[in-house]
Amino acid sequence: MIAAVKGNLLEQRISLDPEVRDAELFTQFTIGGKQFDFTALGARGCAVESSSVDETRGTLQYDLACSLTWFETDHAALGPIRIFQDPRIVNRGSILARRNDRGEYDAPALSYFNQHLIFHIGELYLYYPRAWQVVSAIANWPPENHQYHHLEDKTPVFNLVTRAPNVAVKGISTISIKGTLSDKRLDEIKRKHDAEISAFEKLPATKMAPENLTPAQ
Repeated sequence: MIAAVKGNLLEQRISLDPEVRDAELFTQFTIGGKQFDFTALGARGCAVESSSVDETRGTLQYDLACSLTWFETDHAALGPIRIFQDPRIVNRGSILARRNDRGEYDAPALSYFNQHLIFHIGELYLYYPRAWQVVSAIANWPPENHQYHHLEDKTPVFNLVTRAPNVAVKGISTISIKGTLSDKRLDEIKRKHDAEISAFEKLPATKMAPENLTPAQ
């Protein structure tokens, strides 16, 4: 439910409809003792689900959920790279706004996402059973021309299929949200995403229950 809040200038900058935007991910991985930096292109689709006011903290909160996260690139050393959100668990986020000096909720607001991403790098499926949190200050939603940051520089990840621990180390990441996608490009991304999800769901690791993946609240 989206609450009507008196003195909420931010609502003029918030689209409540599901939105998909062109996006770019930069990240670092250390695999086999070698560090690799790469950029992957794709899309991010999310929607506002509800809103509430916490009078004690003095904050207005919009609750978000993502229906699509997709990034891809082909790396000379690592092979094809496909990054997508785990279909067993919802990627959730929030927009948090405080009142300005006139007592009105307005931008900029803090936005964050607790993401559960799978990194299909070459033949490896890499995963960490805790949410990756990315954060940005935003002026509007969708956050076009904004960049989210994940600043943990050393996060050991495991092989999703074999459960082998510490097979790679993930470094810092940024997700840059850009503009709208053409229908042709969005259809292309959805086809690739659906094919990747279909292959993922055939892996034995998909028998792991979502509650064992420490879903972020």
